[in-house]
Amino acid sequence: MSSNPEFDKYTLEELKQGYLDRLHLSEVPTMALEAERARREEQMKAIQEGARIAWKQDLAERFCSFLVFTAEHFSTTVSDMTGPGRNQRLADARHVGMFVAMKVYRMSQKDVATLFSRKDHSSAIHARKVVTNRPELLEEAKVLESKWINRNRNN
Repeated sequence: MSSNPEFDKYTLEELKQGYLDRLHLSEVPTMALEAERARREEQMKAIQEGARIAWKQDLAERFCSFLVFTAEHFSTTVSDMTGPGRNQRLADARHVGMFVAMKVYRMSQKDVATLFSRKDHSSAIHARKVVTNRPELLEEAKVLESKWINRNRNN
């Protein structure tokens, strides 16, 4: 599902309430409101599933926002990033995200793999190998890392 910029100004709770009350939000049809609410709930569910270890390490909020940021950077969704999809575009985005997460958060390969809903640490090892062996992905990782670091400095 794609994001509708019309809904960006509303929180998930406001969307739920708007849908339940059938409020007239910016001339938005009820079906579009329901679709946006469902998309955001799916995104939050994927984040929470992927960030189980991060809760233990007190990184949950930052890592969840990193997942969302990475998904937006690659024009995909969090559920795609943490899901089983294996097409090249998703795999490259996931590899770069895992590579940058290991670098920025200094987490073990096992923890990063779990956060991205992968089976074990070998996924993180493979991600690091793929990114370092492909110059275009290494460049993309540098861009993502600098955008993430600069975003956090400004907030």
